[in-house]
Amino acid sequence: MPHEVKLLLDVLPIDDQDCTTSIPKATSAEQKSHEGDVCVICIDPIGTLTEAVDPFKCTTIVHWYHSNCIKELKRHSVASASVKCLLCMAPLKPISFAEIGQIEKDWDRVAALSSYSRTDLDNHAIQVLGIIESMNDDRCRLAALNLLSLRQILTIHDAMFKIIERLDDVCYIECLLELLPRETLALHHDAMFKIIERLDDAYYIKNILQLLPPETLALHHDAIFKIIERLDDAYDIKKILQLLPPETLALHHDAISTIIGRLNDS
Repeated sequence: MPHEVKLLLDVLPIDDQDCTTSIPKATSAEQKSHEGDVCVICIDPIGTLTEAVDPFKCTTIVHWYHSNCIKELKRHSVASASVKCLLCMAPLKPISFAEIGQIEKDWDRVAALSSYSRTDLDNHAIQVLGIIESMNDDRCRLAALNLLSLRQILTIHDAMFKIIERLDDVCYIECLLELLPRETLALHHDAMFKIIERLDDAYYIKNILQLLPPETLALHHDAIFKIIERLDDAYDIKKILQLLPPETLALHHDAISTIIGRLNDS
């Protein structure tokens, strides 16, 4: 331990309680991937540790500590205080999902969720979704959902659509829909068209329609033509019409002629 750190610890009040049992240990895979990192306290490498000094980490930005250094830090901490990372002040212990739900800022909630492994998040998907649904920032909702595995996302597609329906940013809507396979989107075709009908950007409307299978598009051909009638971009209108089979286009030949005339006039 550097001499300056030892001097700093020596002037702090002593509490002999051992707090390392609640601090998340680094896995062997994490140790291997962070061999070049060093302990925040003693500045010795993390990747050259013996079993007696397993590394620990903080719960947000991963800053590393040897277990012996953590014990030394706790021994010199204020008696009732929780141990916090010396660099980012994040708690050096797991934060519960209930506590994450009480965090004020959405990005801080995402950071706290990211302290859990993907397996842990999948196992607590209901709590995670509750936290996501309470967020106000679309970017944070997307970031939090991306912490879950694709396998888990596929099992909670009903809840996913409830979240998507609340989003305002069309770019994030498209990103979340792209996480789901075409057959799952087809199951939610009514919800998909409710989402599409409130969009104004022809480019994103075209991209989202392309996610659906042709038979689903044919089923909603009337809704698609209503959407096209309020669009102005000829290129995207053409791309949307190309998604429909010829027999469906033939049913709407009068509407197509009206659209062509409107575009020619503009």
